Amino acid sequence: MVLVSSYYSKQHWTEKAKSDDEPGEDDENQEVPIDASEYECKSLASVIVVVPDGDFIVFPETGHPGPETTAYILTDLEYDPVTKAVSRKTLTAVRPVADYDDDESLYKALEDANDADQMIWEWLKAETHEWAGTCVEQKNTEALQLSQDELCTEAKERYPNVQLLNTPWERMADLVGDDQ
Repeated sequence: MVLVSSYYSKQHWTEKAKSDDEPGEDDENQEVPIDASEYECKSLASVIVVVPDGDFIVFPETGHPGPETTAYILTDLEYDPVTKAVSRKTLTAVRPVADYDDDESLYKALEDANDADQMIWEWLKAETHEWAGTCVEQKNTEALQLSQDELCTEAKERYPNVQLLNTPWERMADLVGDDQ
């Protein structure tokens, strides 16, 4: 049996600095140029276990996860107006160990969450032009949230037991602890 662990990742997109020969702010219908995504992923030394409660904002809007949900992608989206950067932080996790029939099903659930998060990241990277400029222009993460939600719905076809939970980074950092 191959052991699988939780991982956390950070993705970062920033507005490109404009050069003198680029169009100015007055030019309408100009896309905001975005630097390529930076991606950092770290495998943790353990499996993160979560029990969604009032501290998690549950997505989709169906309440707490049903019995078919076996793993989670905890995600935190942020816009930094100082650096004009959009970031996405994720942490993969599973339900309490007692919810699984055996170790193999637990590791399969976590592997699915890791794979689904990787798939969403790759899609977001490929479609950066569709949402990143909007985030910078509007100074929020709404466009990224919409894209992520759509991609999560698509990923559900392949990984139906993985659920996305919007979670403040502080809560994720508490779960990760010294593994950071």
